Amino acid sequence: MYFITDRASASSGFANTAATDFEPSFGSFVGKVALGPPAKPSGKCAAATNWTCTAPPEMEDDAFATTITMIGKGKTGGETLLNKISRDLKSVSGHRPRILLFVHGYNTDFAGAAATSARLAYESGQQHDVVLVYSWPSAHRASKYAQDVKNVETSVATNLVNELNRLERLNTQADIAIVAHSLGSSAVAQALSQYVGTPFASMTLFAGDLDDDLFSAKLPQLQENAKKITIYSNSGDQALRISACYSGDGRLRVGQTPQTFAVPIRWFDATPFAPHRDMGHAYLDESFEVAADFYVSQTGVPLSLAQTNLTALPWLGGVESGNPIDWGSAFASATCTIVKHLP
Repeated sequence: MYFITDRASASSGFANTAATDFEPSFGSFVGKVALGPPAKPSGKCAAATNWTCTAPPEMEDDAFATTITMIGKGKTGGETLLNKISRDLKSVSGHRPRILLFVHGYNTDFAGAAATSARLAYESGQQHDVVLVYSWPSAHRASKYAQDVKNVETSVATNLVNELNRLERLNTQADIAIVAHSLGSSAVAQALSQYVGTPFASMTLFAGDLDDDLFSAKLPQLQENAKKITIYSNSGDQALRISACYSGDGRLRVGQTPQTFAVPIRWFDATPFAPHRDMGHAYLDESFEVAADFYVSQTGVPLSLAQTNLTALPWLGGVESGNPIDWGSAFASATCTIVKHLP
């Protein structure tokens, strides 16, 4: 597992501040998943007809990262990392190599970003031969949303666009799946819309803290640069309510305005399955059903872990290309008084 970060170095890894001039660092880490007792679905599947509530015998209880090793910094470090990944891909046999690139969201430190990438690797059935996390300098404080927005925008302009263009050289060797959560969705949408090169295999956005008008404007470029797009949203996402109020703009979700997309977009409404804790925003980490569906989306096959009866999730509001998807201004009627307390 590898990382790219423009955070400042710290004794325990990386700080919650930006490196000088946002200079990127490159390296590797060991991601581990601690397995707990069998996970239990939410029980909200009684109306579903194409799957049962049988849980796999092992569902991750926690994930963490250890053994952080630096490879280098700046352009030289980036080239060294690319060469290491290229060598890793050459050792893969029996299938076309796969890379998972994860971009985290708001209020996340480096350790949390690395741990989530390990969890995603596990939830996707360990189908990816290389896992890469891009960690921009989130302040890792709930009250520092404005600082996170500023930092992610600088990180995109300074580094993420360049790193996607660098990864383009691996597109001929591997299928690269880009996954983002929360404010990382805005970073990916902005960077991928500026990318020029061979399309990536897929782009998946969880709980996208992304202006819906911005998404609409950039959609033509995104469709050119990602062969498959999957979006997970929760209409009860309180964090996005606050974000919409803070920015004054709608946020990406299922809404009222129908629009037909030219390429397949898999839109999954996670509302029935998103836990209420963490403001309904962290179902990437906490929903069994969403994790199961992510497995299906990454592998392209029905979910069958340890010969269980779990096969697929119902598409609650998601449709394939050629059909309208309803989406528009998110949380238009939200009460915004809480926003005045944010910096």
